[in-house]
Amino acid sequence: MIILTREIAQHLEGDWKAGRGVHDNGTDAYLHGPDGEKLQIRPGTTTTTRHRIEIYGPLPYQFTRHNEPRHLITVSPDKTATRIAGDITRRLLPAYREGMVFAAEAKVHHELREAEKSHTITTLLGILPKTDHSTHDQDSMDFGGGRNSLPIGGRLRVLSNSQVEWTVYTTKELAFSLAETIYALSRSGDIPQVPEKSTAEPG
Repeated sequence: MIILTREIAQHLEGDWKAGRGVHDNGTDAYLHGPDGEKLQIRPGTTTTTRHRIEIYGPLPYQFTRHNEPRHLITVSPDKTATRIAGDITRRLLPAYREGMVFAAEAKVHHELREAEKSHTITTLLGILPKTDHSTHDQDSMDFGGGRNSLPIGGRLRVLSNSQVEWTVYTTKELAFSLAETIYALSRSGDIPQVPEKSTAEPG
């Protein structure tokens, strides 16, 4: 399959290169495109395609659109490399490249959200007492010693929309003070701002 893939690469527009596939027996190969495209050339994998060649463009599933189409075409093994390259250009690449752009943008937005969540957790770790940040759940932390530590303790989780979900346990006496604090914070203009910590070295 690598020989055919090399021939196809020569007939695609731009700097395409052929690379070995995932199978050691050489039954598949990859086409690497100039803009990050990665197409797998392989024998048919289903009953209906077993006598044809499949050309598949994978995308990172966690960053794809809802109902993202499967970027897969099949061609006859009797076709020349020139004609297969034409099929790839016409039938596969337009939609596949559109999916690539969306996935790249979604990945950037995801990384920005994760960085914001991490910053929020780090800031709260520096403010709240008796915190415990579990390594297996990076978005959550215990504070005040957790659920069983009175007079106040609990757990919080930073959500993907930058909201913070709180679970708080208090004594009955402290519950009244907490309720008053929540009421005060809910009034317009009364929400305090966390001061920025100075990074300047003392003079």
